[in-house]
Order: sequence, then C-alpha cells, then structure tokens
Amino acid sequence: MTPRTAAFFESLAKAPLFAHVGEPLPAGVEGQRVDSWALALAQRRQAAWSEIKLDERGDLTSFLAHQHPARDRAWNEITKELRPRVLELSTPACEAVVPSDKLKKALLAAVSWDLLAAGMEYEYADLRPPGFYDRLASLYLLGRFPCGWQGDYPEGLLEIF
Repeated sequence: MTPRTAAFFESLAKAPLFAHVGEPLPAGVEGQRVDSWALALAQRRQAAWSEIKLDERGDLTSFLAHQHPARDRAWNEITKELRPRVLELSTPACEAVVPSDKLKKALLAAVSWDLLAAGMEYEYADLRPPGFYDRLASLYLLGRFPCGWQGDYPEGLLEIF
C-alpha cells in the first residue's frame, strides 16, 4: 500500500461517514442535493450511476493496460490487499444508517466500490493523477454520500445525499 493510500484509509477511519447526509451542501461543494436514502439508493438512479462509475474505473484500467502493463499486472493483488480494509471501514457505517437489509446491501455495494476505486486511484497516482474517485472519496470524508449524476455525463451535476 502506498503512503497516499494509507493516509486515505487513516482519514477514512476518522471520518464521520454519513453524518451529514441530507443536510444542505457546504460552500464549495458543487452538486445536486438528494433528500433521502430511498432516493439516493433508488434502483433507476443506481443503474445509471453504476454505468458512469464503471466507465471511470475502466478508464484507469485501460490506461494501465496500455501505458504501464507491468504495473497493471499488480491490479488484482492490490485489490485483494485493499478490499478487506474497505469493508472493515465501510460495513459498520452502512449497516447503521439504512433500515432495510436490501438497502444495506445496495449501500455497502456502492460505498465499497467507490472506496476501493479511490484506493486504486491512489495506488497508481504516480502514473496518473487521481480524479473521479478522489472526488467521491472527498465527499465520503465530509460525511456525504455521492449517489448519482444529473445530466449527460460528464456535463451536469453530481448528486449528493
């Protein structure tokens, strides 16, 4: 684990995960506020949002495969190292904030994907500056939940609960 990734996990361990969901967005945070867990985790919203997130993660893996194939070969090992830490930090917070098991599973899947992808951006930051998932990670550290996109990506606004 790189020092940058380790620092991210240290910050995440201290972060007020989900403590500010539903509140007005603070100054300097651009996005569209979402009002509830039910809206944030709505299946239609999550399906479209998952496509965007998958494309962004695919951009990183494609970059690595084409520009740095030797480093790309370490992807699965790094993922195996980071995933348990992501789950350790995110599972209790996810289980504490939503009422139904279905929503808990959906939330944990979304959060663990985002945090693992942020960790992977940090692991490869020496080759490509972190971007999309770094932005999402910054919102988690602020106690928010990035949950969708309004508009035709990349034009539009991030939806934030």
